[in-house]
Amino acid sequence: MQNEIIEAVLTYIDKNITENINLETITDKSGYSVYHFSRVFSETVGISLISYVTWRKLQFSLSDISQGEKVIDIAVRYGFETHGGFAKAFKKCFGFPPSLGILHVRNNQPCEINIKTLQSKFKNERENLMNYYKEIIKKIEDQKYLISMVPVDEIVRFGYESGLNETGKVLDLCCGYGTVLKVLCQAFGISGVGVDLSGYAVEIGQKRLKEAGADNKIKLIYEDVTKYADTEKYDVVICSETIDSIENTVALGEKFLKNGGILAYQKVYSKVPNPPQELLDFEGEVLPLSELNRIFNGLGYYITSMASDTNAMWERYIFNSHYGESDFDELKANPGDEERKKWFEKWRYMYFEYRRPYQGQALFGLKKL
Repeated sequence: MQNEIIEAVLTYIDKNITENINLETITDKSGYSVYHFSRVFSETVGISLISYVTWRKLQFSLSDISQGEKVIDIAVRYGFETHGGFAKAFKKCFGFPPSLGILHVRNNQPCEINIKTLQSKFKNERENLMNYYKEIIKKIEDQKYLISMVPVDEIVRFGYESGLNETGKVLDLCCGYGTVLKVLCQAFGISGVGVDLSGYAVEIGQKRLKEAGADNKIKLIYEDVTKYADTEKYDVVICSETIDSIENTVALGEKFLKNGGILAYQKVYSKVPNPPQELLDFEGEVLPLSELNRIFNGLGYYITSMASDTNAMWERYIFNSHYGESDFDELKANPGDEERKKWFEKWRYMYFEYRRPYQGQALFGLKKL
């Protein structure tokens, strides 16, 4: 019975499409209250009643464009108060302006409408949109657990350009939560090992791998990377400068790298030839890209790819990492802690004044000839 009433309302809307159709007029035909019928219509069809009326008017207006009428006359006929308002709604609906409508009329004729076709259109569109946003949320969740400023998209691109597939093996020295390995496993099917000195990060990472169904391919180990021993050779070895120099970090990674493999060196760099002294005092040695390239070349390696940082990832790190969110919560709980307050303010000042304009970070893909 409910579907029959909705079908009758759909027919009424089409027959009166050029009239001033409002909620009260429509619901009078249904026998329900405005609130109840609006709710039932939205749940059944997958779009609000008012949005449906606008969409249907636009469908008919597109057909009328083929008759060569002025757009303003068509807009007025279907109840749009201004040409601009009609044009904006039209483009949002079809993806092209009314001026180009005649080129698309043949493929956009208003068809006969029933509940089944509407559900297929609007409910599927809504589900697709929801799935799209869910994927974005998953990506944000992964980025929350990255210890670098290189985003998930760039990590996936790096893996693709490195030729990774389900036979690939990756070692991540200083892996943090193991998120890079998790992303590469989900994207390319690789197997791998991550090593980190933070037992907390390893524990959280293992839980996340299990939730993702990747714990059978990725193993995380709580250990000092300088003491890690492994007879396996890997296609890609990811390393950060966790010991005293680039030279020694490269030498550590080389111990586990296959001949012809890629050494993925994660490092901050200066965007300018001569970084401000204040940045160096705060961060330590920050070399420009040209100097890093020279050092890598001197070690027999060439940069063959780069996965770069983004401002959004820096801001995630500055404001929502341990140094951001946790410090804010602790400062809020202890407003009289002057030392913490000074550090909290300096951390942000250094970001706005020096780190954002002068500092970057990349995952450098290094290969020997």
